[in-house]
Amino acid sequence: MNTFVHFQYPGNLLHQLPPELLCKIFLKSLSGSPFYQQQENEYGDVDMTFDTSRMTTPFTLSAVCHQWRMTAFAEPSLWSFVYLVATPRKAKVQAYLLEQWLHRSGTLPLTIEIDTSNDPKKEWSAGFSTSASILLRPVFRHSPRCTTFRTRLPPSCLLPHSQSDYPNFINLTTLTIFPEEIPDAEEEEGEKIELFRHATNLRHIEIREVNFNQLIISWTSVVKVTTSNLGVNDCLHILRSAPHLEECSFEGILWPEENQITDTILLSGLKTLFLDFGEMETTQDIITRLVTAPNLEVFEYITEDADEFPTQQFGEFVTRSNCSLTYLSIKKPSMTVEEINQCLSQVSRSLEFLSLELLSDADVQMTTFEHPLHVIAGQLPRLKSATFSGPTMVLYPLFNIQIPQL
Repeated sequence: MNTFVHFQYPGNLLHQLPPELLCKIFLKSLSGSPFYQQQENEYGDVDMTFDTSRMTTPFTLSAVCHQWRMTAFAEPSLWSFVYLVATPRKAKVQAYLLEQWLHRSGTLPLTIEIDTSNDPKKEWSAGFSTSASILLRPVFRHSPRCTTFRTRLPPSCLLPHSQSDYPNFINLTTLTIFPEEIPDAEEEEGEKIELFRHATNLRHIEIREVNFNQLIISWTSVVKVTTSNLGVNDCLHILRSAPHLEECSFEGILWPEENQITDTILLSGLKTLFLDFGEMETTQDIITRLVTAPNLEVFEYITEDADEFPTQQFGEFVTRSNCSLTYLSIKKPSMTVEEINQCLSQVSRSLEFLSLELLSDADVQMTTFEHPLHVIAGQLPRLKSATFSGPTMVLYPLFNIQIPQL
């Protein structure tokens, strides 16, 4: 007697899944955001580090078969996140794609990311402002549902085509504007970005090379700010305009402009402060000179390579704020043993985590100590983790270790 065993093709099993389960599989299959998967090249320009053609989008899933298309089209949650690499000469086609995408999201909150390409033939500039307004028109129509908006379009392209197109980002909480590099000859200085002037619920702001006066927004509800390549005066304007800040990161602070702010700034809710003075001398640091942060817990400070750390100013800042720092990171300065001890004495009662990375102008022997808690336990009784890296001639005396003879 012959026995026949029936093997069912696995693909048929997928067609038998209930739509609810199939949608859960679809959600797990969608690609995550590649917006931050980019890096600066040797010229300071941002390069993509991913292949967008390999991304899995709702359109990708809906193209498999009729059942998948009907299931994907009927599930709004699949369409509530939009990632698009914008191309100036394809603005009309991409605008249609955006409208279809956003329409299928129903009434759900939206996360919209408009990226740009590294291809020189697809670069954006002020001359493509009309194309940008066509591309963004579907976004403007759905703007009341948008909670997160990220873009690399230049400021000159973030303009409404007409008053009738003016968006209302009333529910926007997260805004990121990291413009792509555009030729200096085509750059329009001081172009105002007014699209978000009605976004009164903004909480998280990320901007790169966008001046404070360019971005017309309400800062009153903002609790987290990250900037890159802004002048120190712009940084102070932000601190003064966002009284409820809890976390602030200023990367690549640039030289101060004229008419510097001299008024003191009280930030009672600030808990985390990151200052990167890698592009200028710390003698121009007027941030720690003017700011008072009584609840500051995390403080990170980066200097220009082997620049002096403002030890006295740091002590005055901590004393004036009367804060209890639990995390302190100081990178790239040149410091003496006396200066290190002076800084640590300012935070001895509260510090739990410490990272000190020193540099030197001279070609000297460098040393790293990982977690030397037994050496400094008496000076910092609450310390849980510490890393010291720097010249042997500084760190060995710091820990009362005899410098080895060469």
